[in-house]
Amino acid sequence: MSETPSPIAIIYALKEELKPLLKDFDGQEHLSTCRAQLTQGTLYNLPTFMCRTGVGMPNAHEGTELVTKNTTPSVIISAGFAGACHPDLKTGDVILVNEIRSETPTDRFISEPVWRKKMQSALQKSGLPYREGSLMTAWKLAGQTQKEKFGQAGHLAIDMETAAIAAIVRRAQIPFLSLRVIFDPLTETLPLTDLPEGSHPGLFVIKNPKMLLKIPKYFKMNLKAQKALSTALKFFFQEIKSCQ
Repeated sequence: MSETPSPIAIIYALKEELKPLLKDFDGQEHLSTCRAQLTQGTLYNLPTFMCRTGVGMPNAHEGTELVTKNTTPSVIISAGFAGACHPDLKTGDVILVNEIRSETPTDRFISEPVWRKKMQSALQKSGLPYREGSLMTAWKLAGQTQKEKFGQAGHLAIDMETAAIAAIVRRAQIPFLSLRVIFDPLTETLPLTDLPEGSHPGLFVIKNPKMLLKIPKYFKMNLKAQKALSTALKFFFQEIKSCQ
């Protein structure tokens, strides 16, 4: 009789990032804090924990603490949207992260090579366009000039959560993997002013109909990024099942 596989944990900021995947997740709330929600269930017949944290490093820190103190996953995956730091990256392109840096110079985190190889195999089978490289985690939303600066420093993309997640996971000594999908290309000017704290600019546009009417392309960008991220994770789960 085969043993029950260890669960996989996925940490993400907003449900809009994983909306198609969450429709396939069969689970119920397990634990929550004032900002994070941890749900336990199954995804594609594998035991899975899903933790929604909210946007930004403080929220990601709190959510990851919730995961590491209450679960024993075989791997923790940081998944979500990112901004491009290179001109050749488009909305929907997948970034398989091998290194995570932050605006704190001493921060440097490496994703687990064995799990990264499994994700690489899954992405190759999916046919999705992807690149492997470094991710910068920033405290605030970045405009084009800052994204270009990070690109010149060798980073493919920028997000607002992964370094905080990686720091907690490393302390807990759990294998870590990061998967990001480009939402805003390098030259895309997103609404960065008068933005509620903790909001992703693209998702803020989508949730405000008056802005959506002015900028309908953000709705299409969101759907494309959602689909790519959910497809990548679906193929990853299939890869895990094939190795059992």
